[in-house]
Amino acid sequence: MMGDHEAFRQVSAAYRRLDKDYTEAQEAIRIRDRRIEAVLRVEEALRNELVKAGRIIAALKGAVRAKHDAWEEESNAYADHVDRIGDALAPCGNAFLDPPDGGCVSQPEQVSRLVADWLGRSIAIADLENDLIRLQQKGE
Repeated sequence: MMGDHEAFRQVSAAYRRLDKDYTEAQEAIRIRDRRIEAVLRVEEALRNELVKAGRIIAALKGAVRAKHDAWEEESNAYADHVDRIGDALAPCGNAFLDPPDGGCVSQPEQVSRLVADWLGRSIAIADLENDLIRLQQKGE
């Protein structure tokens, strides 16, 4: 049988091991708690960033919608302008719309051709009026 002294020594060693294990377990718990707190702080920061990102996305959507609406309004105004030019050119027929080579004529080119034709006709009419005046003067 073991002596009291030996038994005390073994109990004392067991107690020291338990105390050491307990101290290590407490330190491990403190480390774990700090890590959990750090993770929770990161999670909170990420939540805040997500809220900010949501606000930015909402603002961008609003800006894109506004740009789209402005573009649509401008596009409609341009289409109306094109229609008015087409209506103005309609009495002249399609001579100014179809080029001899069969290509596509831009609106500025169409207007340029219309003006050139009008100037040519105006000059021809003025020449005819001058001829008429000369003939009337000769006949008098």
